[in-house]
Amino acid sequence: MQDGYPFIFQGRANGALYWGQFGKVKLSAGAFDIVQPDATKVGGLSEMRRIGWLAEAHGVPVTGAGGFEAANLPVMAGHAHGGMLEVHGAHVAIKARFATHPEFKDGKLHVPDAPGLGFSLKCAFRGT
Repeated sequence: MQDGYPFIFQGRANGALYWGQFGKVKLSAGAFDIVQPDATKVGGLSEMRRIGWLAEAHGVPVTGAGGFEAANLPVMAGHAHGGMLEVHGAHVAIKARFATHPEFKDGKLHVPDAPGLGFSLKCAFRGT
């Protein structure tokens, strides 16, 4: 399918069941030029890592899908092909709920030094 098309075929992982039934088969068949999982939609950080490893085994680059970059950042920072991370307005809408959050500097989202995922919620949003 890719032959003759001047654009990149991307496999966006927006659901663990969807990816399990579709993505693995298509990736194995060479149908994707890039894979774009989102930890909040594929079953968490562990499943996102598994998708990244599968893509790596097939030589396909990975970029975290946007929406909640704080959740995708730890996985992408530790992945061999993880130099990119999609960022868009959905996360900006909930950023006010964070006490600490990864920061952008010089056009890059920097991995925080804090333990865990590197962000924390304000008390009002933790229910305490």
